[in-house]
Amino acid sequence: MKNLRLNRVFSLILMIAFCMACSAGDDNLDQGMAPDKKQDEVEKEMTTITIKNMAFSPAKITVEKGETVVWVNEDVVPHDVTDFINQEWTSGTLSTGQTFKKVIEKELDYFCSIHPTMKGNIVLKK
Repeated sequence: MKNLRLNRVFSLILMIAFCMACSAGDDNLDQGMAPDKKQDEVEKEMTTITIKNMAFSPAKITVEKGETVVWVNEDVVPHDVTDFINQEWTSGTLSTGQTFKKVIEKELDYFCSIHPTMKGNIVLKK
């Protein structure tokens, strides 16, 4: 009786493993379809600025209008990303490892209001 129960449990485990193996993988590739181009376009339209050693790197970038910029705080102290001219927008305080994303619609200058000597600039492609 115990062997019969063990055989059923073992068979059930094998069946589950087989089903999981059959369903694993990229659905688009399994069906012979091309990868989703919208996802590729989104990935291409994102620029990363690293905050490290009390600086934005790169400090000046050029992007397309509508492109997303992401700031990543890799420094050991908190920072923020704030509009330099009017302080119209801010990321709020970013601790180590935190990120801030912004869609860029116009050229802008920004700085860290916690450490005002840290500055950056975003220019739009012509």
